[in-house]
Amino acid sequence: MTRSSRQVVHAVQFSSRPTDLHHFPLANGVSILHPERAVIMFDGMAKDVGALCYLRRQGANEKLNRRTRQPRMVDLDSLSTARVSLIGRFTTFFSDLISSNGFTSSTVHGWVGLWINLVDWADANGYPDIFGGGEETYAGFRAYVEYLRHRVDTNQISQRTGASRQLALLKLMERFTGLHDIHRGVRLLDLVRSADTRTSPPSEGDLGRLEGLCDAIFNGYCDLVLENRDFPYKLAMPKYINWDRHYVWLFPIKIWCNPPGRVRERRRGVHSYAAYDFENGKVARVEEIFSHFNLASNAYAAVRHAKIRLAEANRDGRHSARIAAAVRAHNAFLLLFLGQTGMNASVAFALRWGEHYKVGASHQGFREIKWRAGGKVVSAVIRNRFLPLFAKFIAIRQYLLNGRDFDRLFLNLGPEYRGDPKPVTIKYLESFYASLQVVDPEIPRIRSRKLRAAKQDYHIRNDDPAVTARIMGHSEETARRHYSAGSESAHYEELSIFLSKVEDSTLNRKIVMPAHESVNNGVNGHLGTCARFAAPRAIAQGVPVTPDCTRQEGCLFCDKLRVHADEPDIRKLVSCAFVVQQATYLPGGREYFQPVLDRISSLLREVKSFEGMEPIVDRVTIEVEEGGELDPYWSEKWALLNDLELLV
Repeated sequence: MTRSSRQVVHAVQFSSRPTDLHHFPLANGVSILHPERAVIMFDGMAKDVGALCYLRRQGANEKLNRRTRQPRMVDLDSLSTARVSLIGRFTTFFSDLISSNGFTSSTVHGWVGLWINLVDWADANGYPDIFGGGEETYAGFRAYVEYLRHRVDTNQISQRTGASRQLALLKLMERFTGLHDIHRGVRLLDLVRSADTRTSPPSEGDLGRLEGLCDAIFNGYCDLVLENRDFPYKLAMPKYINWDRHYVWLFPIKIWCNPPGRVRERRRGVHSYAAYDFENGKVARVEEIFSHFNLASNAYAAVRHAKIRLAEANRDGRHSARIAAAVRAHNAFLLLFLGQTGMNASVAFALRWGEHYKVGASHQGFREIKWRAGGKVVSAVIRNRFLPLFAKFIAIRQYLLNGRDFDRLFLNLGPEYRGDPKPVTIKYLESFYASLQVVDPEIPRIRSRKLRAAKQDYHIRNDDPAVTARIMGHSEETARRHYSAGSESAHYEELSIFLSKVEDSTLNRKIVMPAHESVNNGVNGHLGTCARFAAPRAIAQGVPVTPDCTRQEGCLFCDKLRVHADEPDIRKLVSCAFVVQQATYLPGGREYFQPVLDRISSLLREVKSFEGMEPIVDRVTIEVEEGGELDPYWSEKWALLNDLELLV
């Protein structure tokens, strides 16, 4: 290098830039005026997308705390007007995924992170126009897959992680560019699973301890708050805890309980907790606590302060101690809810809530709770005996909101419970587990996947497979073969059932029937009505999948299937097709899934042949595909795949 050439080389100077916070999703019709400043927020988690408008930016691989909202440093001279336009379009695109396509904020937050990583990689490897829709899009994606393959081969990431990132980004690029052959000629990473991905259920003892303690906390604190009971309050505790007595006394102070035999030394002057008699549930006499203080005046002050605080809490129905009690009741119910429904935690955290809910008829000891939120029907299946707890929880939720609006079922009021309601996070739930250890230091931390495995295991041992499958929301075969497979593998196994090679065949029996006709002794199913359960027979010779009442696609080719020309059955078929369609991008998926989609299409065409049904089919299709108003069963499947980041 010559001297003159060395003189024109300058070190890049990174500096800060103005930033604007934008909470996602954006309001309808709103776009970001200055994309280069944009830091987008997902339920408190920040993503700096505006920095990507600068072609030279600081440390793409620096692991900054995602909650600090700290923007990346950039070279201000490297601002690209083309990239500003791209980022503006992308912010609208990601916002619409939440507001119009039904994806959760946590899922889209993850996708934005993947997308930022891709842009960083593309800029560093000569593909700055990877989202332009031209040849660079194809070449860039091919090179990125090879980059992921190298990371898999060198054990930097797992095969599953690499394939999931590849497929998620492929669908994002397809949606954004409108191209549907970006993967042409690309040797995609296979989405493989280990031979045994089962999740074993927790021991009955561990599960009983957790649920017993949460039940005691929930019911006890609900009574304290909703019935405005006085402090000191006697809170019953589970009998499994090895105490001399099975209760604790609660006072309106920051420590939520002081277990028997573990009275701590508390010498804090006039604010000492020594004035609270945790053993007998009363304010101590001055002479009983002299030993805790150097001066008698401090003992008198401590007793006086305790009596004043007790009186204040008993007068005020919204005293801070009562709000704290309501929060603990809320958190205890959340764990009970996860155990009762078997939901993934992230799915439960994202549940929307409406003002009113309906309770379905009792069936095999279970009821389905349905409510409408955000224009969609949401539901959960719970045991009959859990219903009163759910009603109590709604009352506690209303108490915590105190007239404020919040669209999530579960909420977080932040430190000291004084903030505006926010969505619950895994970290929030972990902090509640820590508080339970005050009572039981050995309490197990059972995650939602284990709770689902426990629910499945219970039903397998106490109910027949049909009931288990119906409650858990998957096939009987799954219930029999993978009863402890947990949320992810159980649902994945059920959806994998559709991978059977199904061929279209000519119907030789009437399947679709008028809405007013009933099916004698029919069993309501997820694709229609079964005219005679446990007596399957193929609709024609040569059908490759023999109906056996354990597989959903078997129902499609069974002569016992009856589809009514009405809205409920239309929604079932359209919802099934919608969920299956979302998975056809899996390597080899289209050739296996397409026959199922074709079969559903043929049934819907026959429904349309009934007078007045064509506009109804078209309307329901729009509601499902654009509004996300799926049949509850298929909505749960979609939510699960969404949570796994396998859908885009």
